Amino acid sequence: MTSLHRFQRSWAASTAAPLRFVGQGRAEIPSKDYEPSLLGSIVEARGVGGIDRLGAYRMQYWFRLLTLLQKDNPLLGHLLGWEAFNPLAARYLQENPPGRDPSRLSDGFPDWLQARGSRSTWIEAARVDHAWEEVFRAEEGSRPDAASLAEVAHGRAELVLQPSFRMLRLGRDWISLRFALLEGQEVTLGPPPVRPRHWALSRTGSTMRADPLEPGMADLLGEMARGRSWLDALEAVGERRPRLSRQVAGWFAAGQRSGIWAIKTAP
Repeated sequence: MTSLHRFQRSWAASTAAPLRFVGQGRAEIPSKDYEPSLLGSIVEARGVGGIDRLGAYRMQYWFRLLTLLQKDNPLLGHLLGWEAFNPLAARYLQENPPGRDPSRLSDGFPDWLQARGSRSTWIEAARVDHAWEEVFRAEEGSRPDAASLAEVAHGRAELVLQPSFRMLRLGRDWISLRFALLEGQEVTLGPPPVRPRHWALSRTGSTMRADPLEPGMADLLGEMARGRSWLDALEAVGERRPRLSRQVAGWFAAGQRSGIWAIKTAP
C-alpha cells in the first residue's frame, strides 16, 4: 500500500468515526481520535492546524447525517421538537453507523426506537415517516386496465399490490398531521381513536395518497402484502369472513381509486 493510499484510508476512517455527542446535539472531538501520522501529514493553513481541519470535515459529515434524519422524519421531529429529536438521532447514528447508501439512513430507526423502549407514539410517528419514504423510493408497477384484467380472468396474469404500497396500523391520526406538515400547516394531534385504524399508503407518480381501511379490506391487503395474489388472498380471507362475496366488488373498486393494484404477468 502506498503512502497516499494509507493517508486516504486514515482520512476516511477519521471522518466516518462516530462523534461524541454532548448536550443538545453538540459534539466534541478529542485529539486522541486521530492517528498521529495522519495529523502530521496535514499542514497548518491560515492558522488552522491539522486537528481542527480534520474536525471540520468530521463535523460536516456527521451533521449532514443528522440533517438527513431530520428530513426523513418530519413527523417525529414535530412530535418531539428538534431540540429533543437531535440527541436521539445522534445516539441512533452512534449505534448504527451509516452504510454506503445515505438515502437508507432511517431504515432501522423505528425498530431501534422500539428496541430501546421508546414511547409508542414516537414509534408510530417514526413508522409513518419511514413508510412515507419507502413509498416514494419504490418503483411503480404496471397498472390494471380492461385488457390486463381480462388476462387475470383467464389466468394469464395476477392482480397484486403495487411495489409502492404500504399498510400501517395506527392508534392516532398521524396521516393528516403528516400531510399538514408537508403543506406547512401547524396542527395539533387529536385524541386517539377508540380502536386503532389501518391505513393504505400509495402513490401515482409524485402524488401521495393515504386511505383508511375497513377491517375486511385490511385483512385482504395483509394477505397480499405477504405475497399472495388477489385470488389466493380472497380464498384465505374467505375462510375467516363468511360474507366476503358481498364486499369483494367494493374492495376492488376502492383499490382502483387508491391506485394500489398492479398487474403481474403469469410465468
